[in-house]
Amino acid sequence: MSRIACTPLIGYYIMMNELTPAMSLFAYSCVTDYLDGFIARKWKLKSVAGTILDPIADKLLMIVTTISLAFAPGPQIIPLSIAGIILGRDMLLGISALFIRFASMKKKYGKVTWNSYWDFFHFPSVEVKPTQVSKYNTFFQMIYLGYGVLLLIMGELTKKSDKEEEQTSDSGAHEILRQGFLWMGYLVGTTTCLSGASYVLSKSTLRFL
Repeated sequence: MSRIACTPLIGYYIMMNELTPAMSLFAYSCVTDYLDGFIARKWKLKSVAGTILDPIADKLLMIVTTISLAFAPGPQIIPLSIAGIILGRDMLLGISALFIRFASMKKKYGKVTWNSYWDFFHFPSVEVKPTQVSKYNTFFQMIYLGYGVLLLIMGELTKKSDKEEEQTSDSGAHEILRQGFLWMGYLVGTTTCLSGASYVLSKSTLRFL
């Protein structure tokens, strides 16, 4: 829940060019995402609500951060093609999830109301299990987006450099990191497409309750 609450703040800080708090909250979200999964696996605390809330928190973080880094008035550091792949895949999965939730509730409970549809705790109907490719994709996306914010922070530090020699050195290092960010974008675009396909092709992704 705290990861979900942090997400709009991350987008706001990136848009306002407040990069240090944006990076801090993004890092917090990534670390707590790992701890959440680790604790659930180690002490067998898995729940139906958790299988729904965890991917929602992940998707919100990916969507908001991608939009804030790719579109104005943000820094527009992510190419629109890569942003389109990330956002398009999540949009299609989101629409599919809404339909699957309705169809599974109709099958299990017969009647679906507005309140029961959104009450995952009292009206569970389907459990979502992420594919292995999807887990890797989420990891790569987090690295990519965090990399983008870090790149912006380094760019700000380079601009503030007073000594000409130091500025030249920083600029060279920054350009290498920019090239790495470009290639990381290609990797994320590829894993995002593979992840979307894995949900369609895998038979073990959904488990009707």
